[in-house]
Amino acid sequence: MVSLNPVAEVGEARAEHLVLVVDDDDSTRALLRLTLERAGYQIAEAQRGDEVLQTIVQTRPNALVLDMLMPGMNGLDVIEQLRNAPETNHLPILCLTAGLSSAKEMTEALRAGADDFLRKPFNPDELVARLDTRLRVYRLANRERQRVIELEMLIASYSDSAEPSDSASQADRLARAEQLAAIGTLSAGIAHEINNLLQPVLMGIQLALESLNEKRPVDRQVLEVAERELRRAQRLVRQLLDFSGPNRGIVGSVKLNDVIGEVLTLTAKQLQYAQIRLVKEFSASTSLVGNADQLKQVVLNLIVNAVQAMPSGGTLTVRTWQTDQNVFMSVEDSGVGITPEVQSRLFTPFFTTKADGTGLGLALSDQIVQEHGGRIAVESEPGQGATFTIAFPLPGD
Repeated sequence: MVSLNPVAEVGEARAEHLVLVVDDDDSTRALLRLTLERAGYQIAEAQRGDEVLQTIVQTRPNALVLDMLMPGMNGLDVIEQLRNAPETNHLPILCLTAGLSSAKEMTEALRAGADDFLRKPFNPDELVARLDTRLRVYRLANRERQRVIELEMLIASYSDSAEPSDSASQADRLARAEQLAAIGTLSAGIAHEINNLLQPVLMGIQLALESLNEKRPVDRQVLEVAERELRRAQRLVRQLLDFSGPNRGIVGSVKLNDVIGEVLTLTAKQLQYAQIRLVKEFSASTSLVGNADQLKQVVLNLIVNAVQAMPSGGTLTVRTWQTDQNVFMSVEDSGVGITPEVQSRLFTPFFTTKADGTGLGLALSDQIVQEHGGRIAVESEPGQGATFTIAFPLPGD
């Protein structure tokens, strides 16, 4: 049963999480324990940086509150060690810094992998609020990672079969698996994007609380910025849910530019992290008749493939144009290219050149395009990138 009380939900979430507090000062550590236990968190403690890894193995915490200035192994060393270990590279880390810490020191810690900062002396309510936020993002990322694991198990169960079944139900499940696989590749970027959107919201709330505490008028602009960023996060989550939800099977008038634009919104962070420059050249204006959900899946598959073809970064060019009979779209990458032998089998179900591929993405895309009366073609040479072009008939043709 879903709780309608957000305060109760936060309390329940805190009770399920263990926070590791690391500080060499006994008084500060005691204050942190008291503050977090009163908020409902479970607590483990460590006095020195060199105790952190062993304590993590013993207690398996969900978050870390870390003092940056400690004798021996300091906070920056701890962060770098945790981020280099697969078991702890996703662990939320909230750093405590002295009031005189420089911007350079904080920047170095953020680059090493810290998630947030709080200056001493800290406000207990602010500490709890920041920790709540980091753990919400952590839970979201964990759910996405779990979905990817479940998806891999699902795909493996199909791969163990001698021959793929022709039954409609299994075909639907495979198509659904490929849809979730494409979304799974974007989950880390999406989680980071939501995290980035929450930061100005937190800052706005903190500034508003400071104004209220000091009996000063609250700056309306600060709250407007917070509201705008929350709405951006809401739109991003809604688009992600639209993609990951089951196909609605609705056929109607579809603007190809809008379909591509929604996919590019979701993949923006992925392109940024992969150091890929996006070029958009949209000149098509006529709508086509089709299923928007299915067409988004086709575009997403092509863009994900293009990103994977450019492991060292590059340029992704997406175009639309039209003639009297057709509306076209193309996805062009500057990646490694495709050999003629592989091109001849690209749209064959279960054929893949990727160690973790399903062999279903392009086959599914080809099927969707054909169901819309269109055709898909590829042009490529090894080392010179690839261009996938799709032609859809205009209404009445």
